[in-house]
Amino acid sequence: MISNKFCFKYCEGFTLAEVLIVLAVIGVVAALTVPNLISNYKKNVAIARLKEAYSLLNNAYKLSVADNGNFLSFRHNKEYTDNLSKQDFDKYFRKYLKITKDCESLISCGYSSDNPFTRINSDEVYEFVTTSHTRAYLLSNGMVLFYRDLQYGETGGFAFNNIFLSVDINGPSGPNKTGVDLFLFSIIDSYNYNSVMPRLHEWGRSNVEDECTNVLFGGSSCTAKIMFDGWKFADNYPYKF
Repeated sequence: MISNKFCFKYCEGFTLAEVLIVLAVIGVVAALTVPNLISNYKKNVAIARLKEAYSLLNNAYKLSVADNGNFLSFRHNKEYTDNLSKQDFDKYFRKYLKITKDCESLISCGYSSDNPFTRINSDEVYEFVTTSHTRAYLLSNGMVLFYRDLQYGETGGFAFNNIFLSVDINGPSGPNKTGVDLFLFSIIDSYNYNSVMPRLHEWGRSNVEDECTNVLFGGSSCTAKIMFDGWKFADNYPYKF
């Protein structure tokens, strides 16, 4: 064992300059790696929650079809109202989901306003999930589900018989952006998919790629892009976590 007397005479420690250099190097490495670690963590959490939402919706839909048949076929040419959307949701979906609260307003479910969402690539307000005929429900896992019947001819003459389902995967917590924490799905009668699918996936991969960042749609096809990219945020995803 080296005595303190021997070490005092012969051992050398680090100088202040050497310590400062080491700390500087550690700081540079941390500055380069920590943001990436945080970004990857946020992406992983978002993808995990998105997959959970996708699974919940599909399970609910398949259970409902098993009990009620293909209920979309019963609904052609109806003129949908907010009350009728609620009746359809109560009849075909409610008992297959764990709902803790009907959001009579988004403020009542913890949002700062009744129109809190913005488009993925801007601060422009995204109103589609909060327009008429849309119902909002707080789920037991903290997500908020938006249910909307798209009525016959509502989109300027196109005869749709669709259901739009949107999920805010972290509830009122921000950033409340399409394709970031608000993800969009649909059940489309004119396509025989027999499942809930990401909104606009039927347009195909190349169109989805183009439309994901289009201001007009504001992220409507970004859930489909994530699916086409293998359920991950690809390097060209328009939002940087």
